[in-house]
Amino acid sequence: MFKRVKILALPLLLVVIFAALPLAGCGGTPGDDGNGGGNLTQQELQQVMADSMVAYEDAASYAFTYDMSMNMEMAGGSSPGTMEMTMRGDGKADVAASTMLMDLDVSLDSDVQGMEGSQEMSAEMYMLTDWIYMNLEMTGMGKQWVKTPVTEDVKEAFNMNVVDQQLMPLESMGEVEFLKYESVDGSQCFVLSIVPDIDAMKAWLEAQQITSTTADWDMLVGDMFNELSYKVWVDTETNLLKKMTMVVDMNLTASQVGATDTDFDSMTMHMELEMTLSDYNEPITIDLPDEALDAQEM
Repeated sequence: MFKRVKILALPLLLVVIFAALPLAGCGGTPGDDGNGGGNLTQQELQQVMADSMVAYEDAASYAFTYDMSMNMEMAGGSSPGTMEMTMRGDGKADVAASTMLMDLDVSLDSDVQGMEGSQEMSAEMYMLTDWIYMNLEMTGMGKQWVKTPVTEDVKEAFNMNVVDQQLMPLESMGEVEFLKYESVDGSQCFVLSIVPDIDAMKAWLEAQQITSTTADWDMLVGDMFNELSYKVWVDTETNLLKKMTMVVDMNLTASQVGATDTDFDSMTMHMELEMTLSDYNEPITIDLPDEALDAQEM
């Protein structure tokens, strides 16, 4: 029987999966507003992206926002229905000190059989050198402070922060395409799409042990996605990454997520994500509230 917790966890799992995929470039015709971006060669565009990654990795600190929406529909089997989830957050990271503060709000609405209803969750997260503290609030359960030690396993699970997860595709980019210029937070930016390195995508998927069975990713990568689009905004002066968006439309069978056709026959999903980055290299202070000192250890 397909565990309910698997279905509830699937949206979050998919967020992590897509965060690490080298995703496809956006459709549409590239444009040029007369400032010469459309005349950049592929080598020059790839250098823009490479420089933006260096600038991000060299940043001592930054602030970010995170906004994701996801709709899923499962057909057939014992758990048909629809599920909608939104996830919004903001935070700041002190890279030099390996600390981060993030506020996250999650909303889930479902009419999937056995999981009908709505759920709201918020989390105030302090990722410090030795401990991660979380002030959690869930519908009907009130607030509670919990903490967990920062072990190597925890570092790998959190990948320290959602920003690093979202930037992973850019480390194995394929073709870069110039779309247009656009201003973000007062900065003139290149708007670029990233065409995937398909071999890198397959290799990453094969290494993740996403399902309980061995998957034929050569077949799945071609069959499961109806749309993959990934855009980035890079400051033309500083090479700093200012914004990124992602759109995903996909079809999944039960076997592809480790379920059986008695649970459901097929699943369709649409996801949109937007993240912004700002306040690079600005001083950051992260103070743990006094009440967090009594947090229960997970």
